[in-house]
Amino acid sequence: PVHMEQLAAWLEHPWKSMKNCFQVTEDYLGEIITFVAKKSMCVARKLEREKMLETSKSVQYDGNKVGLAGSIDMHWPTRGSGKSYNSNAGASYTIAVLVWLIVAAWVYCKSCKICLEILKRKKDGNETADAIVPTHHCCQNFPKMRSSKEMEPQAAVKCVEMIANSDEGVFLSDIIKDDDATTMAQLRHKSDGGHLSDNIPVPKKRGDVNHRVRGMEKQC
Repeated sequence: PVHMEQLAAWLEHPWKSMKNCFQVTEDYLGEIITFVAKKSMCVARKLEREKMLETSKSVQYDGNKVGLAGSIDMHWPTRGSGKSYNSNAGASYTIAVLVWLIVAAWVYCKSCKICLEILKRKKDGNETADAIVPTHHCCQNFPKMRSSKEMEPQAAVKCVEMIANSDEGVFLSDIIKDDDATTMAQLRHKSDGGHLSDNIPVPKKRGDVNHRVRGMEKQC
């Protein structure tokens, strides 16, 4: 809604008249945005593959698939200070190092407004106990009681699998990220105690300079 309000202002159109329309069409807009984002990432993976074959002298292969290097990190819309992670949603992005485009992304959400509204009505007695939640695009895909920080390693696994299972003939051979040990522990094969499918190569970790510089600044 915040972005739509900014768009309405840019179009010089009253937001109040657009607000109700947006709430009705939100599910449809979400599907279109998701479709466009997936197409964009497909193009980015293809461009990165071509760039890797053109410029790199040490290309890694897994069968016919070309290894890519990508920087991955998690973003939380609302995040407390220190080690407090209070956001209900989080998005992980993998950016290719040669073309600097997003090649994989995964979003986790801990709540759904429609589901919460039905539960609230039941609790207040305004809805029968056996009331059925209306058909809708439920965005909740992460347990409400778990910390938002736990989204990061699971989203990283999803991004690595998304790249390896794509049709562009690529896989993530090198991953550039902070020194979070939990993420790398899950980026191991399931047979080795991790969460990564055994048919997908385990990416090699490279340290992220920006995170390490900030870590050194905190210690000084």
